Amino acid sequence: MTRPVALTSILLALMLVSALWALRGMADRQRSARLASESLAECRRLARRLRALRELPTIADRGESLGSEVQTAIEASARRAAIPPNQLTRITPEPAQRLGDTPYKEKPTCVRLADVSLQQLVTLIHALGTGDARQHAKSIRIRSPRRDDASDRWTAEFVLTTLFYDPPKATR
Repeated sequence: MTRPVALTSILLALMLVSALWALRGMADRQRSARLASESLAECRRLARRLRALRELPTIADRGESLGSEVQTAIEASARRAAIPPNQLTRITPEPAQRLGDTPYKEKPTCVRLADVSLQQLVTLIHALGTGDARQHAKSIRIRSPRRDDASDRWTAEFVLTTLFYDPPKATR
């Protein structure tokens, strides 16, 4: 074998080794990129799950204390809406009802207000709906002032519902 042929053979061998080394490095980086992509997808899935869990209603482990919490929230929201206590004429909690075949229950509370302005009513209902208790007004009935009454005072009755998680007890 002559010297130029030997050098060419060595050069080709080095180029082949370099190409194999580069291909191995590229395969490692592709594997790393795929793992990173899978990790990112898993992180995003877990983040969505955490957001969904954070938005779940509270668990019904307190039993009847839910009624007193709702009453306290109504009274506090009425104070924020500048509704005097004597205009909050009735707060009547009703029994919780299961929502279909789901593990959720809805606890309605009937609230009656007398001689309130529409602004006070809307402020009260908005304050209740934006709190942590996941409450909303399911129905609202408003009676207009008498014809001879020039004030803007209304009688209102609404049903406030609180949604909570209460899976059915397993039966044997």
